Amino acid sequence: MDDRRTIGLSVGRGETRQFLLEAGSMVLVVSGDVNIGQTTDWVCGQALRVTQRLVGEEVWVAEVGGWIDIVGNRSAQLAVIPQDRISFWRKVGGCLESWIASATTRRGAAG
Repeated sequence: MDDRRTIGLSVGRGETRQFLLEAGSMVLVVSGDVNIGQTTDWVCGQALRVTQRLVGEEVWVAEVGGWIDIVGNRSAQLAVIPQDRISFWRKVGGCLESWIASATTRRGAAG
């Protein structure tokens, strides 16, 4: 089962978008020019921020999960591609569904 979803995104010149990614997710710049910034760690109480410039047909892979800033240097079209695995929230949803189903079954058997 393929759980990957591609999210299309447009960014105008000077526009900033924030996006939450899981580790291993990819950002593909289809066209245009952007800077991608991510806080990767804390050193001596200061946030260590890494910024990468990407132009059309370049890919950036999130080594760690978290919020990223996508800043348009020119108008750009992007595709955000989650990593190739079932997401954490889908796993949580599956656990909740099975818990609710078992609680309903127990309640039906008792009453």
